[in-house]
Amino acid sequence: MLKFILFNAMLLTSYDNTITLVSTRNNGKKHFLPIPLQAAGR
Repeated sequence: MLKFILFNAMLLTSYDNTITLVSTRNNGKKHFLPIPLQAAGR
């Protein structure tokens, strides 16, 4: 379970770093966060 949480943390971090470049064009809104969070919750 701990490895699963750590993996999700790493995945969300890398996902945030790459998509942030794109989200800055959209008024800097981080609207993409709910998507990986919902995926991790399932």
